[in-house]
Amino acid sequence: MRTFLLIVSVLVVGSTVAGWRIYGHSYSPTRLEVSDFKQLALDEAARKIVETSHSDGAPAAILYISTGTETQTLTSAAAAAGAAGDGGTAPIDVKETPLRIASISKLFTAAIVISLVQEGEIELGAKISEYLAPTVIDGLPNGDVATVRQLLLHTGGIPDYYDLGSYLFQDWKEPITLERMLPVAKRGKAAFAAGEEYSYSNMGYVLLGEIAESVTGETLGTLMENRIFDPLDLKSARYNVKHAEGARLHGRGTYARPWADTYVFWEHSGPDAGVTITAQDLGVFIRALFAKDGDFSAIGETMTEDAVEYGSSIGRGLGPGIRTTKSGTRLVGHTGDVPGYLSFAFLRESDGVVVIGHLTCDCEELLGTMVGNSLRAADAVRGEG
Repeated sequence: MRTFLLIVSVLVVGSTVAGWRIYGHSYSPTRLEVSDFKQLALDEAARKIVETSHSDGAPAAILYISTGTETQTLTSAAAAAGAAGDGGTAPIDVKETPLRIASISKLFTAAIVISLVQEGEIELGAKISEYLAPTVIDGLPNGDVATVRQLLLHTGGIPDYYDLGSYLFQDWKEPITLERMLPVAKRGKAAFAAGEEYSYSNMGYVLLGEIAESVTGETLGTLMENRIFDPLDLKSARYNVKHAEGARLHGRGTYARPWADTYVFWEHSGPDAGVTITAQDLGVFIRALFAKDGDFSAIGETMTEDAVEYGSSIGRGLGPGIRTTKSGTRLVGHTGDVPGYLSFAFLRESDGVVVIGHLTCDCEELLGTMVGNSLRAADAVRGEG
């Protein structure tokens, strides 16, 4: 959640960059070509990708790939490699392992907000001050002028709750809440005049969660259960649970300690990062939202039709990120980043391929390459490329 996968934009234009870390650790991602997957079934290709990511340095790697549409035969595969990091020796069970998907959770919050827009409970063009208490708005830079649409697009200029002080002094074993993070945002300055530019703000999504709760009188967790988890039968999905039931997956690596165990942290909390879910269930959600025949396609269409561009191949919708690949196809989805855990969730619009990936390290360069490897594997299995 601290970054929106800058390396994915590098990946999709056909190159890879080895990242610099303040603790001096770097990874050497292995790019797999379509030819590397020829003659392999989808499950074999998925296995090859996670084993490659593990060999390249990730303590654990999880991948889910789904091809086809609801009107065709859906083919999917899931694989995992490496160790869960809990001291055990059993292989990682993809179906039973909840993932800390961090900022991919913003898609769930955005979907709730858009559903309320479609029901007439929220107006996209309304100022957020119309829905939030004066105690929230007072002293918040741009709080009196930013709109709901701008918060969804990250163009409201609301300061993020991440700053040097929060990195150094916040207790990340405690959950992210409006009460804890609002003072951090209020001591900052507006990034720009509302609507003028783009700047990723986790704080904006904390405020969106508060708006959804204020207009419905329900908690965001209840809204997610009733509007997303239950209708899609996402049995593994949980909101704001520190250690979700299921197999444990320990992340590795934080700001200055590359192999520190981050399992005890609770940065995966709040409207901007609070969902935990298995790879398969996340794939179901992404397809429901962004596939043309998905159960939530009306919401997904609204989320993608009002996109802003902030790079030659990079855009932002009302929640999702949009990446245009070198071949001209669009990836719609999001990435997630909390200490020790990195995730991606994308649907390729041209053919409905869904790729979900997860690594237990602060290793963006590996994750970006994993996205490309997954898409090339799908092409190979489908006889393309």
